[in-house]
Amino acid sequence: MKTLSRLPENLKIAYFKKTAFLILLPFLFAFQCEEEVENIDFASDYIIQNNSGTPIFLIRDNNNIEEIPAGDILYVSTDFNSVEGPVSPAETESINFIRLYIDNGGDLILFYEQEPLNNEAWVFSDIGNMRYEYRLIITDVDVNGSL
Repeated sequence: MKTLSRLPENLKIAYFKKTAFLILLPFLFAFQCEEEVENIDFASDYIIQNNSGTPIFLIRDNNNIEEIPAGDILYVSTDFNSVEGPVSPAETESINFIRLYIDNGGDLILFYEQEPLNNEAWVFSDIGNMRYEYRLIITDVDVNGSL
């Protein structure tokens, strides 16, 4: 058996690197697994549900216009957090306001606005599997009542 003192210098370095790697390998795997467990995300979805008979439009922060057809839904945003529990609409940082419009002969007319967001206007559901949902349900009363 060769001793380390008889090995060339470059093989000594390679031997020590390999040994150090094998000794540290279990620790690397242990910390990797622990990190995955700590970063479990709870999700809160924010949805607009159009129960009216009229297509409505959401104008986002970036001025992007999205149509929500009658009887359809739009996922507005999702918040992920590592703290157990939902993030209410008033607490979310992903939505600053909600402004909904209807089309009136090519012009968009504002009929609904939340700024700041009002938790009481949203229907909360615990979906399970660390997922929560907030729905803003728009009806014909909302569309017709403000015009």
